[in-house]
Amino acid sequence: MKVVIVSDYSLNSPYGGLQTHVYHLAKAISKNSVETHIITFSDRNEDIKSNNLNIHFIKRSSRLPMLFTIPFDAKNVINKIKEIDPDVVHVQGTHYPYNYISRAIPEKYPVIITVHGIMATEYKFNKGLNFIGGFISYLLEKYAFRKAKNIIVCSEVMKKEIGKLSRAKVYVVPNGVDCKKIDNFSSSKVVIHPSIIYIGLLEKIKGVDTLIKAINIIKDDIPEIHFYIAGKGSQEENLRKLTKKLGLENNIDFLGYISGEEKYSNFKSVDICAVPSRYESFGITILEAMACGKPVIASNVGNIPSLVDENTGILFESENEKDIAQKIINLLKNQDLRDKMGLNAEKRAKEFDWDKISEKTVNIYKKII
Repeated sequence: MKVVIVSDYSLNSPYGGLQTHVYHLAKAISKNSVETHIITFSDRNEDIKSNNLNIHFIKRSSRLPMLFTIPFDAKNVINKIKEIDPDVVHVQGTHYPYNYISRAIPEKYPVIITVHGIMATEYKFNKGLNFIGGFISYLLEKYAFRKAKNIIVCSEVMKKEIGKLSRAKVYVVPNGVDCKKIDNFSSSKVVIHPSIIYIGLLEKIKGVDTLIKAINIIKDDIPEIHFYIAGKGSQEENLRKLTKKLGLENNIDFLGYISGEEKYSNFKSVDICAVPSRYESFGITILEAMACGKPVIASNVGNIPSLVDENTGILFESENEKDIAQKIINLLKNQDLRDKMGLNAEKRAKEFDWDKISEKTVNIYKKII
């Protein structure tokens, strides 16, 4: 079987949930007797082979914003697909230009789209984005859903949402986690306890501002509380200003973007992982924290309740800093509960090993070919 995956892609340090998903999925699929090709945009045209993967970098047709060059960039991708002549094309994401590309692929190639998040939903939380770009991307996504025959989503919650927008056959395949790799890392980071960490994008949709406000409440009860924020995004400066405004400079550290061993060592070194999202289609960060043996405290939105329960962590009301604060205080004061949840979380994470996820994905390829 020959498969083409069209997506954002990074060779070494995948950034964000989508890139992390594609990086690990492609690697796992290529070990499954599948000739795997990745087509991604870059500043150059180059074909390379890495970890049994064939990676095709496509140079964009212009330095203008991608919004203005979608048809031309899509044509270059389509030409590469024709050159490879795969059995199936897997488009990752419905943001532009991938929502346009998924509609432009010749009918002879079976196409399946993985929806990582619905643009129309996410745009509600990120209204600071370019309005025109957001609107056009919303329209392109809408048309992509109409034409799609096969769609993969990461949760039953997403399946219900997609069912309202598309007549496609919808398959549920969760995100995965590399448990074997994570097991090799240790808790080598020196942190201040009691400690909480957030690792992810610094965007409004992720709700980190709510968690900072909760730290301000927790500080009254636990003055030595320490919150580590790892990641980058458009809200970083606002979050730093909020930290200063609340006088929390001694309680909060901004770590910047971290990945690989540094990320997992941080997870393993702290007491709790927090995921305060306003909306979350799945949450790879949750799986990574669980694989590190840490309890997760997270908002009760999207698919999160299917991962975080009373055995693996605690749910709180989204955007309710008082609820977050009280539940964090209770968990930090109960070492036995944290240890029990951490052990349960680590066991649960093994159900999402990438080898299992890739096997499910390959079986779907076989069905649609």
